[in-house]
Amino acid sequence: MLRALVEAWWREQEGWNAEAREVLRANHEINNALVGVSGNAQLLLLSPAGQQAGLRERLQVVLRESERIERAVHRLQALKSVFDPVRDARGGRGHGLDAANAA
Repeated sequence: MLRALVEAWWREQEGWNAEAREVLRANHEINNALVGVSGNAQLLLLSPAGQQAGLRERLQVVLRESERIERAVHRLQALKSVFDPVRDARGGRGHGLDAANAA
């Protein structure tokens, strides 16, 4: 009876860990795309075209919203240390999500 309960709990945890890994992967992809968006907006602001009033205001909105998304990305990234504190402490594989990925 106890074994069945533990096994059911373990399966549930493995499913939850898989979902959490997907969230962290998506977070990484969002961050990568965000770097391109904000970098190009910054370059446009520095260009002669970026000096046009209407375009300049829109680019500033893009940068402001990019910063907002970046803060959310960093909050999600902070969750990774919750799932894998050993890796964060030693810089190697831990016992959390990444260790489950390696198995």
